[in-house]
Amino acid sequence: MRLSMPFRTKWATRPWCGVRPWCPYAIQLITLPTEFNASNRAKAVLANTGIVSTRQEADGVKRVLDAAALTYMAGAAASLLQLIDLVLRERR
Repeated sequence: MRLSMPFRTKWATRPWCGVRPWCPYAIQLITLPTEFNASNRAKAVLANTGIVSTRQEADGVKRVLDAAALTYMAGAAASLLQLIDLVLRERR
């Protein structure tokens, strides 16, 4: 018995059509506000529990957690640029 490729239409081969190609980019956009909110909540918990007690520690925690949140923003920007690249390549 010979296995064959599934049925494909011109829409299935285009990266800018359909739902599936957009899923990773949608997930990236959904996680952005969640990550920023998590960083803000972590800062509050660390301050309220006394783990961070001095202003110098609070500034360090703020810088680290903000940088961690910005990595998600960089990932979302890279994903968006990749999607734009795919769409532009398909339209040539």
